[in-house]
Amino acid sequence: MTLFAIYRRGQGAWARGLAAGALALVAVFGVAELSGALSRLLSLNQELSAVEVPFLEVHLALTWATVICAVVFAACALGVWFLLNHPKTVDFLIETGEEMRKVSWPWDPAAQGTYWGFLPNKGRELFNNSLVVIIGVFVIAGMLFAFDFVLQSSLAWFIAHAG
Repeated sequence: MTLFAIYRRGQGAWARGLAAGALALVAVFGVAELSGALSRLLSLNQELSAVEVPFLEVHLALTWATVICAVVFAACALGVWFLLNHPKTVDFLIETGEEMRKVSWPWDPAAQGTYWGFLPNKGRELFNNSLVVIIGVFVIAGMLFAFDFVLQSSLAWFIAHAG
């Protein structure tokens, strides 16, 4: 396998593309933060070269901070490339895509029948599952509130009677 060959070309394209996009956003925001931090260092803001863009009336300057940010971004892009072509990562993304195809989505156009006159059967399934999750969240929140109240009351009683 050559250095820049794509492992299992054509498989997991959506998963790889979404992962690459997410990692690219992390790299862009990270380099933007790095650029802001480096711009505060006066020694890295000396112009190495400059270009005037006549129609846009823009002065583009090349500084050491810009060079460092470009190198870091290129390293991030290379790291994303190698990460998303590593066999274990690619196999995981492909398997994830295959499992997502097996999921019963509530907006499936092949769903038949209605529930309450306006929800399709898949909508009923989504409604029931959402109701279970919401009730579960409230039950857990109530339990945490009760435990917190008991511990807080016990600690307050202990502090009041200890001294």
